Amino acid sequence: MAISTIVDHPSAIFEILGRSLPTMVGFFVSLLMTKTLAGLPLVMLRIPALIQKFLVRILFRQKFLTQRELEAVYKKESLQSGEEYPNQLLVIVICFTYACISPIILPIGALYFLAALVVYKKQVLLVYAPEYESGGSMVSS
Repeated sequence: MAISTIVDHPSAIFEILGRSLPTMVGFFVSLLMTKTLAGLPLVMLRIPALIQKFLVRILFRQKFLTQRELEAVYKKESLQSGEEYPNQLLVIVICFTYACISPIILPIGALYFLAALVVYKKQVLLVYAPEYESGGSMVSS
């Protein structure tokens, strides 16, 4: 419907967007609430690591595993910034886009970032290990 109208009347694109964007705020509010109440707890659970440790305990006796095998199971993870940063940027874009159209999204976005601050601060301090450590030195080549 909207595509055919835009093809027939390209100058009406802003009018169509002006009518359709405010009706989508309900979807994005529910998306942010879902990311807050379901997505962030899943980040804290770390499902793949949880499954790996559970399977090692169920399938193997730890006294028969070598130290290298145990260290591989219990090693600290690194922060997967390619997966984490786009999620945060999506929320920022949604909040900035709908802030002037429907300001009700701003408190929900603020609650998301407050919960994300708590979750990721805990994860960075206690769970993730830095991949690259320079010890504060800056070496020029």
